[in-house]
Amino acid sequence: MKINNKNIIFAGSNLNIPVNKLIYNLEKFNKYINKIVNKKDIIYITAREGGQPDHDLLHAIIVAIGKKFNFSDRIYQYPLYNNKGCKLNFYKVLSPISENGKIIKIKINLRERIRYIFLFLQYPSQFLSWIGLFPFFFIKTLFYGEQQIQPVSFNRIYQKPHHGKLYYEVRRWTKWKQMKYKIRNFTKNNL
Repeated sequence: MKINNKNIIFAGSNLNIPVNKLIYNLEKFNKYINKIVNKKDIIYITAREGGQPDHDLLHAIIVAIGKKFNFSDRIYQYPLYNNKGCKLNFYKVLSPISENGKIIKIKINLRERIRYIFLFLQYPSQFLSWIGLFPFFFIKTLFYGEQQIQPVSFNRIYQKPHHGKLYYEVRRWTKWKQMKYKIRNFTKNNL
């Protein structure tokens, strides 16, 4: 599965929203994303997994827009990292969580896997994150040869991604209680 570069959007960069600050910029982001989301395309978004608060908020907003305009069945989530079942500051990379439902596995040929590894290194703004993520991403991408995605669920955006402390709570970026409050207010005001 190849996605045209013009269809890959880094909304946070485009809107000058710093990392971990989407929670304070939901309306600004909503106005922007509503203008660019094509309701006829298949959309791939970061999974709801409790790893990074901006990823979970992006997920909630896109799923809410999908419900509003009746295209939720064309939205899929892909995992990046989560700490479900991990101790301390540890996490799992590219590991879907069961709470998000059925896993769909898409085979990736060796040439594309190598291409993805090089593309992964093209985002210098995320250098510190890549130090921790890249070794696991490299191994899984090169040797497993598949992308795992899951359908999304509107009702799930109000549920805690998984039991236990979420990675963004462990890192003290934000708490689930605050995230849930912002998601409920956002959907209440925008649906």
